[in-house]
Amino acid sequence: MKLALVLVVAVVLLPLAIAQQPALPTSLTGEVRDTSQTPVPNFAVTATWTTTGGSTQSRTVATLTAEQAAGFGTPELEGHYFFTEGFVQAASNTDITITSSAINSPSITSDPGGSLITVENLILPDPNDASQPEISNVFIDAEEGGLVVVAFTTNELAYGSVNFGEGAPSQSKQGSGLVQSHRIALPEVEPFKTYVYSVHATDIGGNVATDDNNGQYYTFQTGLLSSASSGGGTGSGGATEGSASGGSGTGIGDGSGSGSDSGIGEGLGEGTGGNEISNDPPLVPLEAPTDEEIAELQKLLESDDFFYGQLVDTDGNPVPNAEVVAEWVDALGFVHQATTTTLTRSQAEALGNTSLEGYYVFNSSAFADQQNITTTLSSDEEEIAQIESTEEGLEVIEGEESQPLLVPPSEKRNAAATITERTLTFTDTLPQIPIGIIASILISLLLLGIVIAWLYLTIHSFKHYTEKRKDAPQREFAKSIDTVLLQPVTAHMTKNIISVDKNQTMQSVAHLMTEKNVSSVVVSSEEVAIGILTEYDFSNDVVLKNMDPAKHTIAEATVHELVQIPHTATLLDAHKLMVQKDFRKLLVEKKGEFIGFLSQTDLSRAMTPFGTQIMIDSKTLPLIKDIMTKKVLTIDKNYSLYDIRKVMFQHEISCVILTSKGKPEGIITNKDYIAEIAINPHNLSKVRGLTIMKSPILSMDQTLTIFDANALLIEKNFRRLPILVNNELRGIVTQTDVVRAMYMYIEQTLRHVKTGAKVKVKEA
Repeated sequence: MKLALVLVVAVVLLPLAIAQQPALPTSLTGEVRDTSQTPVPNFAVTATWTTTGGSTQSRTVATLTAEQAAGFGTPELEGHYFFTEGFVQAASNTDITITSSAINSPSITSDPGGSLITVENLILPDPNDASQPEISNVFIDAEEGGLVVVAFTTNELAYGSVNFGEGAPSQSKQGSGLVQSHRIALPEVEPFKTYVYSVHATDIGGNVATDDNNGQYYTFQTGLLSSASSGGGTGSGGATEGSASGGSGTGIGDGSGSGSDSGIGEGLGEGTGGNEISNDPPLVPLEAPTDEEIAELQKLLESDDFFYGQLVDTDGNPVPNAEVVAEWVDALGFVHQATTTTLTRSQAEALGNTSLEGYYVFNSSAFADQQNITTTLSSDEEEIAQIESTEEGLEVIEGEESQPLLVPPSEKRNAAATITERTLTFTDTLPQIPIGIIASILISLLLLGIVIAWLYLTIHSFKHYTEKRKDAPQREFAKSIDTVLLQPVTAHMTKNIISVDKNQTMQSVAHLMTEKNVSSVVVSSEEVAIGILTEYDFSNDVVLKNMDPAKHTIAEATVHELVQIPHTATLLDAHKLMVQKDFRKLLVEKKGEFIGFLSQTDLSRAMTPFGTQIMIDSKTLPLIKDIMTKKVLTIDKNYSLYDIRKVMFQHEISCVILTSKGKPEGIITNKDYIAEIAINPHNLSKVRGLTIMKSPILSMDQTLTIFDANALLIEKNFRRLPILVNNELRGIVTQTDVVRAMYMYIEQTLRHVKTGAKVKVKEA
């Protein structure tokens, strides 16, 4: 009832104040780029919005030049525009439209007084652009449910489309927008059929490009891709993610309100002390305390229903979002507290009057019913004032002009400014309790504390003893790490670095990699190492770039930068670097020269004592079934080597299981592919997988620990092994999977021994 009365008074008194308050501005920024993603300076951009009065207004600004951006100390701001000077005073939750000579005109929702809003980029077409988009990397991907996706890239922003059909293109599917990486899902394709397709791209200038595979059309077989989908595939681009959330709004009450910047929390004061927690009445929001409104609210204030005030600094400016605490002692001696928070400017705006900024409000009914109760107000542990409840109502007995001023009845305000003495006295007395009862209670509490302390020490000692016994295997394993992994990399590195000149043909390098049985070679130019070529990139270049291995040189292939490690580093350092960089080979450097390399196989061989010579508690060790890849790509053994390698590229894998009538029968790796290139580079599309696959397939027991699996891979000289159960393919594990799992286990064990953090137990 009291709250309803306050709201009625506020509705009557505030219309004029609300009408006089100006709308808060919306601040926004954006960027203008051309089709090549280059910032466009000194470009006119116009914002148009609707005011609270319903009129339409607009303002035009120019994007920053390079000199202006440099003047701000941030060169990256070139091409950006800003509407941040308070001009865009749009009505709340209305559209603000950005227009220019760009091809798009984005709009955003106004947020008066909110944080800076970033608008999507404006794209400026190039009027002199007469060149067609360049289409590349055309391939087929497959997703769950048999949905076929055509993927390709363009060298500039363009709209993509695909024409497809059986025998000849008879259907068309448009892409999702103006992009460079295109992924277009084809509807209504049937399984186990052969389709042809061509891809098309149209840039902003209307230039059209078509790639129909030189008039032969691209093709795909839905049967092959449906089975391949179990092996994964290249994922589609992530959906744009984002949300606009206001700052935490601390409103009237205990400051726990959250949500939009203009949210007003409704608090509930909590009283603490003695043997109880007092839930004091909720705090009451009031409107702007102007002189006219104080006169109208006089009767309500004199009824002792509430009191309020404003926090100001020494310059007289309101202090928003500050905590104010009211504390008093009741007749029984229990201490009570109620807490509220001063209003922010945006919260005051939401109430319809910005002059409410810095105000706090308390419901006084919790203590006004009791006479001679003194309440102390404080903020940041600094006493503000004291209020005493009397027969006549609330009376200020302490306070200063420079401190926040309460608003009691007007005749009492002047008295509040003249009192400077700060003494706090309570007129109430504690209830009298017999001394004998107090002594008995204290002795009982002392004995109870002794018993609780004894129980705590006993339980803690037993827990420490059991944990120490439980941790013994991990501590012993941590000691053995010093013996193995703190050895220098020079003790296990391969000193003979296989190097090739960048001008050698790809076929000659394939011969060398096959002869030396290596998975990568160092590429040099004029006897200076410039990069490393792996068998994975070698295979991709031959298939996807249609390179003739007998004619093309290594200079045209994909070469990665060298990752090096100093000769003083330990095996543990190399282990960490391999996992973090996802590299299988590190060059060992000494005084500016490479003296050898440490491969993943060298590291795995050095770690074979774990699990064989050095025993480990198997309860905490991951098993192969915990780390293996369970979705394995399989292809019929009758497909050509060219088709097999193309599918391997699409799924970013280095091996594939060949099947016959759905049963695993062999395996082909990148190494097998390179060996075939060395002797038969021009007939990859004619060689069937069954002619070069390794068969029968050797398998690994899925219940082996990671350290036992590592020893088995080294013993068999394999980098990967499938997991077969009753001749059914359950998964595959690679040397990289095992090395990564060993690193995680070692790192967790060392952290556990050092800090007591738990070692993750293997999954069941």
